[in-house]
Amino acid sequence: MAGSLVGGAALGPVFDIFLKSVIDVGLRVATFRSKMNHLRKTLEYIKPVFEDIENLNRKLEGRDQDIELLKKQLQDGEKLVLKCSKVKSYEMVKKWHYSRKLTKLENSLLQFLQMHGFLCGWRDSIRSLGMTIENGQKLDKICSFFEESSLNAGSSRVFSGWSDVPEFIVPDFFVGLQVPLQELKLMLLKEDIDPVLVLSAPAGCGKTTLAAKLCQEEDIKGKYRDIFFVTVSRKPNIRRIVSAIFEKKVGKVPDFPSDQDAIFQLNSLIQRHTSHHVLLVLDDVWYGSELLVEKFIFDPRFKILVTSRSVFPKFESTYKLKSLSEKDARDLFHHSAFRNGTPNVGPDLVDKVITSCSGFPLALKVVGGSLYGQSDAIWINRVKMQPKRNILFATENELFCSLEVSIDALDEIAFPIIGQILGDCFLDLGSFPEDQRIHATTLLDMWVELYNLDEDGMSALGILFELCSQNVVNLALARKDAPACLGLYNVHYITQHDLLRELAIHRCDEKPAEERRRLYVNIKGNDFPKWWFDQRLQPVQARLLSIFTDETFSFDWYDMQFPYVEVLVLNFQRTVCTYKLPHFMEKMSQLKALIVTNNGFSLAELSNFSVLLLSTQSEQNQFGPHLCCIHIYR
Repeated sequence: MAGSLVGGAALGPVFDIFLKSVIDVGLRVATFRSKMNHLRKTLEYIKPVFEDIENLNRKLEGRDQDIELLKKQLQDGEKLVLKCSKVKSYEMVKKWHYSRKLTKLENSLLQFLQMHGFLCGWRDSIRSLGMTIENGQKLDKICSFFEESSLNAGSSRVFSGWSDVPEFIVPDFFVGLQVPLQELKLMLLKEDIDPVLVLSAPAGCGKTTLAAKLCQEEDIKGKYRDIFFVTVSRKPNIRRIVSAIFEKKVGKVPDFPSDQDAIFQLNSLIQRHTSHHVLLVLDDVWYGSELLVEKFIFDPRFKILVTSRSVFPKFESTYKLKSLSEKDARDLFHHSAFRNGTPNVGPDLVDKVITSCSGFPLALKVVGGSLYGQSDAIWINRVKMQPKRNILFATENELFCSLEVSIDALDEIAFPIIGQILGDCFLDLGSFPEDQRIHATTLLDMWVELYNLDEDGMSALGILFELCSQNVVNLALARKDAPACLGLYNVHYITQHDLLRELAIHRCDEKPAEERRRLYVNIKGNDFPKWWFDQRLQPVQARLLSIFTDETFSFDWYDMQFPYVEVLVLNFQRTVCTYKLPHFMEKMSQLKALIVTNNGFSLAELSNFSVLLLSTQSEQNQFGPHLCCIHIYR
């Protein structure tokens, strides 16, 4: 009977049809070209093994069910490949979804060879061959990512958007900022405006939202034909700011040997390409950065809008943004906490929660989102937990306390499957640099691997959208003109308020380093934290490790044991062309996901690449290679 199944053309043609569809889609569709080429190589490599199984099954009268199972896998694979051919390049999450399915299909074929290819004495040899193929496939996959990544060469993966005005941060429900918007517009439209205008307010008051909305106003765009929006953060870098402007204006970034040269080339660029007023928005400038701002005062047409938590006496034009009025605070909270903005709990409870937020838009949105759809009992308990304030305007520490109560409530949300880990997923967001966009697919892969979620990623997507509904993250679309019907598949990036990021890191750092589930390591120069040396002879317990290094880091990685780390996030900023992967990675026997991000504007190349393969072959790794996904970004 086995001969009747395979003797004519039962298995071979099915395999050939599947291979042909993979080749065809790989040639026609750019979205999955790399994935299809890799799958094609794997299929061509294992084709002789399929022929051996076919022949052995016929000669040894093997089970027909095995061949039928294999045929079904191949037929399902052909259908999956055809579905992939219809995915558009901008449907990033959908692309991630089907990429995981392709990987799962490929792994299942390899597993079939391992599990069913041991007919009559060939069991060990077939299994060894299968493991060899899988290790080879793992190395090919890593090489493919390495060769095609934007770290190694310019490619379509290069993210060019640092200086774009962030339209996605302006909410549809824009309340309480209309008057400040008009007043700021008048200041910027005056003919005798000072070179620098400072927009100052504590964290969480809506400075960035207001500045972004201002840049979208038609009369502002009419006067300032070029508008550059750059986030500065607490570590100002002149060359980074200038690089952002060059990337938007001319599409490429020259080399800047010094800060002075960067300013000189920027001045030359403005003189050559601009005959009208230019507006530079420096968002989130920290105290002590006045000298950085002053360096951009070189042309009377070049105006600077600074948003900051601080007031800079050196700059005379300052607009102090106040907290929301009682009416505006109520409107914003109702919009965040209730369906259609209509309260369904007692007014006394609502008033007490609104008062505790002290007019901070960030607190009103986060606290309101965390109470959306909750019972009266939850509201009463929350009122008891909220900080008591008897002042009109809360301090930043008090805002921090308000947000912390709402973050604690994430673990109480009765959300199917994922409710117990919602708070954990929020804390994972501290793994990424301040004021940076986070790729949605990166988070989804992290959560699938860390929390053993379903392979198709639907639970991970549920987490993402639940965090968005709680107002602790913002979702940015892949394209502004993408059809609305694309829904969740159009999500591309996630952003987070820097105060919420600080809260996540603060919560993770409360325990001693050796007991933390997440380790966020910030290395300035070669200044490693003290616990690194105290604990390097004994392993730490962390499952997620995120390392931030600046451009002065020399890559002298000190040894450390991280045997339980499943997700490694490397954030670096380099002025040289090579980034060396840490050698201690070869001992990370449980590593499942690697995310490498170059936060500089110069292309960089990964080195010490062999540690990735060594980590999958560690003697401690009892269950075979674990590394499932690699993300490399510039």
